[in-house]
Amino acid sequence: MLMNLTVKLARIQPALFHQLEVDISN
Repeated sequence: MLMNLTVKLARIQPALFHQLEVDISN
């Protein structure tokens, strides 16, 4: 279960950072 959560976070995190970059650039 913990590994599954870690994998989900690892997949979600880059998208969040990308969204932050987009927000900052605008």
